[in-house]
Amino acid sequence: MQIILRHTYSYYENYFSHPNIFSENYHRIVSTFYEVTSMVSSGYRKHFGNVQTFDYCGANPEQLSDSDCNRPAIILLHGSQHNQSGWMPLLKKFQERKIGPVYTLNYTQDKRQEQLRATLETVKGQYRKHGKNPNVILIGHSLGGIVAAEYFFGENHVSDVTVQKVITIGSRLKITENAPFPAMFSDIVPIVNQVYENILKSVEKEKLFTISAKRDWLVPMAASQVYQNGASVLPESQRFVVDDCSHLSVLYSPETEEKILQLV
Repeated sequence: MQIILRHTYSYYENYFSHPNIFSENYHRIVSTFYEVTSMVSSGYRKHFGNVQTFDYCGANPEQLSDSDCNRPAIILLHGSQHNQSGWMPLLKKFQERKIGPVYTLNYTQDKRQEQLRATLETVKGQYRKHGKNPNVILIGHSLGGIVAAEYFFGENHVSDVTVQKVITIGSRLKITENAPFPAMFSDIVPIVNQVYENILKSVEKEKLFTISAKRDWLVPMAASQVYQNGASVLPESQRFVVDDCSHLSVLYSPETEEKILQLV
């Protein structure tokens, strides 16, 4: 369904080139349908992620080869109300491109950092068997991006594990005024406020990359791109915007997948 919509969008974009015909309303309609189909497909996949051992497309390997340890480990952090199954389309792309090793986890909000550090300890143990310390890339969607940024820009790190990059997808990294649906994120306001302050004072902002949905109904651009005084604190080379997507559908957008593949 998503593929059909994307091709339909491309067809009409080329056919209706006049701005008065191919209007902003059409973009909104396309993004809405894309969001709905993403909700349906992710809901269908969700039961696949409710497992202790999730090994889809080679995720969460039990052992590594020497060549595996020459590459950075990728840690994928799902969004709120979701689980590791949300990464299935991207995991397939990683396997096709021989990117990895890749790890996923199901975490709870109250134990998010404890569970992330436990995963990093597991990764470190596997690399240590080959006499190496791991470099890692943290990738998170929505709340998962907050968790990744909270870890990297915080202080309680796992020793001998180096974070090369943090990639957030539709993640609220700042609490903005008049944000839509405030009740949906009221419980994470203190977390986000601390993450935002830590980012502002960090000397390692160059490791943070943000992917935002232009039509995100939940997280405004100013929140996902870390705005201060009306502008992002990140250079344009570290900020990417995906059109005709919203909060969930940006995770499954081909543009998002391609950008991640370039960054890792």
